[in-house]
This record gives sequence, structure tokens and C-alpha cells, in this order.
Amino acid sequence: MSKLTAMIIDDDEKSLKVLEQLLRLEDVEVRSVKISSKEDLSNLQNFQKVNVIFLDLTYPHTTGYELLELLQGKTEFEKAIFVAYTVKLNDIAEIYDYGFDSVLGKPLSTELFPAQWGQIVNREKVTYIP
Repeated sequence: MSKLTAMIIDDDEKSLKVLEQLLRLEDVEVRSVKISSKEDLSNLQNFQKVNVIFLDLTYPHTTGYELLELLQGKTEFEKAIFVAYTVKLNDIAEIYDYGFDSVLGKPLSTELFPAQWGQIVNREKVTYIP
């Protein structure tokens, strides 16, 4: 079985690093994109197929919903699992209505994450609100 690959897209360096570390503990290959300007969106074009994509919901010049729509339209991501990774948890139903497969609220629980990861890759819906 090949190693799983996850992409993290966020504008917060600390959030990127925390999730990167947790994924590496699960032996996942991690690719991160820090979005702090419109120009950073072009970096998304450089990625090949990934298994799971973690998206924050708020960025300086776009939203996680817009990025979700953009990525879901690309053939290299058509089988990817999309996870909202966010502090914006006021409307979980809306997050799922937009097409996310799971929702992980920030901050993550280091104790719960291994089980959550297992559920995510098995395409089970995970909703974590800290």
C-alpha cells in the first residue's frame, strides 16, 4: 500500500505546523500551502494527487468554500477527501452543505487525532468541536 498524502491549506503558520506534526506521526506525506495573498493561490496548481485536503474556511482574499469548489473541479483531486480545519464552527450544517466530508475544529486534540484520522481516511464523517 502506498503512503497516504495530505495537503493542508491555511493562512496561519501555527495551524499548519500543528497539523503537519500530527499527520507525520501517522506516517502521512504532508504538503502545506500557506495562503496569505491572492498570488499564493497559484501555488495550488503545483500539486499532484492527494488523498486528503485540509482547508481553513477564512483567508485574506478568498474563502475555504471557494477553494473547495476550485479543487473539487480538478481531476487530480476528484477522489480526495475534503476536511474543514477551522475555528469558524458556528454553522456545521452549512459546512457539510458546501461539500466538506468532515470538520475538525481548532485546536485539535492530540489524543483524539489518530482515531479521527483513521475515520477520515475510511471516508467516515468526523465532526470535532473542541
